[in-house]
Amino acid sequence: MTRLKRVGWSLLSAILAEVMVGLALCLPGSPGLRLEGLFGFFYFATFLVIPGWILALPFVLTINRLSGWRIWLVGVVGCCIGPALLISADLLVIVVGDSTATLVFDRVNRNLVLLATGISILSTALYIGFVKLSTRDSIKPATDAQL
Repeated sequence: MTRLKRVGWSLLSAILAEVMVGLALCLPGSPGLRLEGLFGFFYFATFLVIPGWILALPFVLTINRLSGWRIWLVGVVGCCIGPALLISADLLVIVVGDSTATLVFDRVNRNLVLLATGISILSTALYIGFVKLSTRDSIKPATDAQL
């Protein structure tokens, strides 16, 4: 599989994960968003998904085959990118010294870390699935000699 295809699959999986989590939050009976808040969620989440996708690009470009230990490496790194991005942004706020900013340990930011974790896990699972499905051998009909 070419690098361009892998980059395309990773971007598609990141965007699909963002949309799927946003729509899941809008389901009736969920404690999440209402439909009008969905656009605000997409606006906010895009500022996290695109940098997370950029952070994942070195792994996407370097790892050619997803088998054995490589699939576990992609899975672990992919699932950790979203939460690490939010936690590092909060640590940067602490270092800069902005006393008005809220930290990860607040209830709202804890929910954002859980949301970022969900998007990261779903995006990683979609990426691995897309790559595995596109690289598998096509099913060949049995010949008379094999029967």
